[in-house]
This record gives sequence, C-alpha cells and structure tokens, in this order.
Amino acid sequence: MIKCPNDRTVEWLDGQVIERPDDRVTDYNYRIHFFRSVFLRRNPCDGQHITLGRIVLCIESLSVKELEDSYSSISQGRLYAFQMDVTDDESVRKSREIVDTVLREKNLVFHALINNAGVRGNIFYDDFLTVDDYKDVWEVNTCGVIRVTQTFRDLIKKSRGRIVTCSSACTLFTSPSHGPYASSKFAVHAYTTVLRHELQPYGINVIEIVPGSFETGMPNLDDMQKMLDMIWSRASQKLRDEYGNNYNEKAKKFLKDLGPKMWAKDFTCVTNSYYEAIIAKRPKLLYQIGWDVLLTFYPYSLFPLRLQLHIMKLLMHLHRAPLPAITTMNPENHKMKHS
Repeated sequence: MIKCPNDRTVEWLDGQVIERPDDRVTDYNYRIHFFRSVFLRRNPCDGQHITLGRIVLCIESLSVKELEDSYSSISQGRLYAFQMDVTDDESVRKSREIVDTVLREKNLVFHALINNAGVRGNIFYDDFLTVDDYKDVWEVNTCGVIRVTQTFRDLIKKSRGRIVTCSSACTLFTSPSHGPYASSKFAVHAYTTVLRHELQPYGINVIEIVPGSFETGMPNLDDMQKMLDMIWSRASQKLRDEYGNNYNEKAKKFLKDLGPKMWAKDFTCVTNSYYEAIIAKRPKLLYQIGWDVLLTFYPYSLFPLRLQLHIMKLLMHLHRAPLPAITTMNPENHKMKHS
C-alpha cells in the first residue's frame, strides 16, 4: 500500500545533465514529462493535482526558469528548481548549500535522494573507442552518483529516508558496442549494493531502478548515426581494413532497423516505479521494469556464461548484426593474411 508522507517530510533531489547541445530539445521534453508523471499527479477522487511535498529539482540551466513558471500554479510554492553539474565538485557543494537553506527556512526534512543523471556516450566496438570515451561516461553516470550521494548522505541519515538510483538493464543483458555505458552502470549497480548494506543499520532504503529499453530522447537515432560516422572517421586505416570498409554503413543500417523496435514508447511503468520508490512505506529495493527485462534480460542473466555467448551469437545472426570482416574470411585466407 502506498501512502504519501506528510507535507514536511518530502524532499527530493534529482541530478540532471544534458549530454550535448543538440540533445536539449528531445531530452528536455522527456525530463519535463518524467517530472510531471512522477511528481504531479491527480487525486483519483477529486481530480486535483497532488504535489509530493516540497521538491528540490536539479536540472539544466535552460529549463530552470521555464519549469518554475510552468508549474507555479499547481506546485503551490513546493518546487525549487536550480542547476547542478554532477561532474563538478563545486557545483554539487553549492547545491547542498541551496538545499540546506530551503530545509532550514521551510522547516523541512530531506526524504529522498534520486540519482537519475545519465549519458549514453559513444557506442561502438571497443577497438574503436578510447579511454576518454570511457572517462566521459563514467564521470557522469558513476562518479556523479557517488559525488552527489556522498554530499547529501548525512541528510538521508537524519531523516532515515531513502536513496533511489537508476542503473540499467544492461547489467542483466550486456550487448556488444556498449562498453562505456554498460561498465558505468555495472559500477553504479555495485555501488548501490554496497550502500544498501552499509546504510541498512541506519534504517535507510537504498533502491535500484533497472529500466529496460524505453524511448526517452537519449537514444536519438540520427544523433547515434552521426556518432558512428565520427568514430569511424577517426579510426586508423588498418582497423577499417580489419572490419571492412563498409562496416560502418552496415552498423548504421543495423541500428536503424533494430533500434526503434527495441524502444518502448510508453514509460508509465518507469514513472510509476519511481513514484512508489519515493513514497511507499515499504518500497521494493529493486525495480526491474519493462517486458524486455522480465521476459528476456533477467532470464538471460541467469544462464551460464558459455550459454550466454551462444545466445548472443544467435541473436546477432538473426538480426544481421555486422561482424568484423576478418572474422568471416576463409580460414586459409585469414592465415595467409597474418603470416
């Protein structure tokens, strides 16, 4: 049973970042819809808006004023929007000062910390990626979670509240080409698990959200194809020869054909899970969300590793995923090429 806490006990902090300027429109629209779906709900009895206590929202600077203006009539002074860069120590520290001021002036308690910031980063086979490709993603997805959590953890201890962190279904089903993103989310999963054990004596719920594949604006198809072109263009000729000169075009076609089929458009189940995680008296500690997670990714994660290899190989074959040209050559030719 879900019961909303009283007006004094609901505070939440959601770190948000935008990956690149051209991602702003789609990603911003998703975040606004996400905000509305989770935190501005209608009472089923009278249809009036229900706002979860006083909300502290950390978002990108372009939308702070617009968000405050858009929801001023229904938030009833409960919305405090400001910018925070989860990759910057000073920005996070200043955000803590803002939150402390709000808590003190309004006589409130900090109830929930939500780590929801994330970037996709570059996707391609690891042969084509650099250490910086990994660092860029880890700085937001992993270090950002750690940085924000460590900054606000003492407030959660005082309120015996909860920490809600978004990881990814890639921790259950890790496909090729997602090295930076998948590794960062595996680290988030591990960090969340460690915190759950460490904070359990304090009576704190550390909750992990594991969404499947949803169309959120982050997996923008046009942007992803441009990204593949960029990564291919910086590769050495030797590497291009190894994979085949038309490998990039095959990869783009594979992404175009498969991508839209994989992304669910309705993410109501995601926002419902966040809502429950924040206000339920006894929330689940793990929310695995989406039919793909329940029917495919989770069962796959239980199989022995060698069976997983065969299943992934079969799936890639069925979906005509491109392979390095050198691996599909006649063995004799392959041997001659490397003699």
